Amino acid sequence: MVSVNLACAKVFNRSIGLPLPSTLVRLREENGDLIERCELPGEIEIKGPQLMSGYWGNKEETTRVLQDGWLKSGDIGQFDKQGFLHLVDRKKDMILVSGFNVYPSEIEGVIAKIAGISEGVAIAVDDKKTGERVKL
Repeated sequence: MVSVNLACAKVFNRSIGLPLPSTLVRLREENGDLIERCELPGEIEIKGPQLMSGYWGNKEETTRVLQDGWLKSGDIGQFDKQGFLHLVDRKKDMILVSGFNVYPSEIEGVIAKIAGISEGVAIAVDDKKTGERVKL
């Protein structure tokens, strides 16, 4: 566990909460740069005493996800102005269209608001011009 919502909160803000004490959380862009501003999405990286030391018998995967004590979660998140962390999507679900990150959950959220549509799914399909494109 790396974050918690406040028990005394009067309304749910749709976040996964604030980082726990002694737990550091940061966001990193696809190009490796740290995200300094809130409300911009990036891969969630976590550092704290509760993290694993590695994958049993899998040094290669451990090296991939743990760097200098920071765990690359594989989740995309963003902080709001109050410091609450929100999950956006899974990194592996992200669709890369002409160099732009497209998150299926954002598209699916918009689709769900259309009258007469109860559910929609956004997937990636290969495209010769753009690398990938979104298909609904």
